[in-house]
Amino acid sequence: MKKSVILSGLLAFGLVAGCLEKPGGKPVLPSEALVRAHFAGTDALAASTNAAKLQKILALPAAAELREETLRKLGKAPLKLWRKDLPPGAADQSAFFIPLLADWLAAESYLEIRGPADRAEYALAVQLDDERAKRWDTSLREISNGWKLGAPELITIENAQGWQLKKRPAPNLFQYVRAGRWVIVGLGQDRLTALPALVKQASQSGRPVAALDKSLLEIEADWPQLGGLFPSLADYRLPPCQLTLTGQGEYLRTIARLKYRENLSWKFEPWIIPTNFISEPIVSFTAGQGIAPLLSQVKGVPELGMKELPNQFCSCGLEPMHYFTYATVPLANPSNVVRQIAPKLPRLAERHMGRNIGNFLYLSNRSEIIWRGMPFIVPFLQPLRLGGADYLFLGMHPTALLTNSPPPELFAQFLGRKDLAYYDWEITQTRLQHARQTYQLLDLIQQRQLVPSNAPTYKWLQAVGPLLGETVTEIAASSPKELVLRRKSHLGLTGFELATLTRWIDSPDFPLSFAPPPPDAFRTNAPAHKTNSSSLPKR
Repeated sequence: MKKSVILSGLLAFGLVAGCLEKPGGKPVLPSEALVRAHFAGTDALAASTNAAKLQKILALPAAAELREETLRKLGKAPLKLWRKDLPPGAADQSAFFIPLLADWLAAESYLEIRGPADRAEYALAVQLDDERAKRWDTSLREISNGWKLGAPELITIENAQGWQLKKRPAPNLFQYVRAGRWVIVGLGQDRLTALPALVKQASQSGRPVAALDKSLLEIEADWPQLGGLFPSLADYRLPPCQLTLTGQGEYLRTIARLKYRENLSWKFEPWIIPTNFISEPIVSFTAGQGIAPLLSQVKGVPELGMKELPNQFCSCGLEPMHYFTYATVPLANPSNVVRQIAPKLPRLAERHMGRNIGNFLYLSNRSEIIWRGMPFIVPFLQPLRLGGADYLFLGMHPTALLTNSPPPELFAQFLGRKDLAYYDWEITQTRLQHARQTYQLLDLIQQRQLVPSNAPTYKWLQAVGPLLGETVTEIAASSPKELVLRRKSHLGLTGFELATLTRWIDSPDFPLSFAPPPPDAFRTNAPAHKTNSSSLPKR
């Protein structure tokens, strides 16, 4: 592999907490490996007495169709990834890769990547019966033959039999070994160390690694060190992390530990939440603090010229539509801030939307900005004063103040906790629908193709939604150098994360890149409306 995909949840939560890892430095994880990933396999999940909702989801016909579509796309990725290193005319070997990927997903497996970046080594161990192991042997030989990588030569490692290929371009050594009930393959430069270690352990104990203890998935990743291997990761500045996924009843429990080399700059500040404004029927609530460092890195935000960036926020989503989502950020003199940033918002919006849709209207008598001309929504930004505190209040559709207060238990989950940086609660079925509506709206605005109703991702989201209940996520500071993410969910992801995942799968170059749908050639490209500058305050 030459690229890696970051778990979207860890990316979002690490950034929302405002705690970004500084580049460079020494590893902080207690491991020589850059990545370790141990997965129980979907076969084990189906036989487990826990994670009951996940089992139902895996058994859906739509899940089988999505799995086949995803494997089909993954099967084509190796040729795209390694094309420049292969001989001219190298054939598509996806027909051989797809069954191997299916086995990897279904069976217990262990993946390890070792550094340094300029001599990276990869090792994969998969527990397979004799029939599947023979298929791996045959398929890998067929792939090497189709790619003209040379003739395999037999090898013996710790009395385990296998074969290897030596080729000219780096990494130049590939090895395949059958050790007991495990197939172990490795890729590296000149000499492998991870594969022999796994083979030795399997020969002695019957397993290359210790069995998982109740966990379904364990991942250890040193993201800063991986930046040298996958340069695209350096842009995200994620800290090293350790993640564990465990089944408990019908739920999944996620624990991710984000470890930093230096003390975190994040410090707790008292929550400023307009609890008397948030109302039923509420389907999501999010609060986070320490976000100023994140906002300062969003392109275009520093150019707004705000003297002080907000450092905490809260948001809520209401039934029934996605545009009934609102957020507040506590900020001094919000009226002056609105007036100051009003002339600069059109440029910021165009920078991130790709084109200037509609026009911005500044209402000086209310110190309010309204974004007119958008389909279905009317985004707004205005000052708000409640309970003796000042806020910037924003949303996608104007609303009247409601009086049906949410259960007090909602705020009791985090108010008063001095270690908490982020809290999120949602009814995932509803928020998944909101996420899909939001993405559809975004594609309409940007004149992109919509996902067809017969697409496997579309049908899977339709089928999985009714099975999803509440998802609760929190991030707390466990020490000056560690944040801990804890989540209770049915599928491990929030509604917006699930929608984003399927959007990635639908990307034309999945899994090598994440891209929005292509332009819709049959839609009329209406000219973009110009901002009504006369309605905006002068600089």
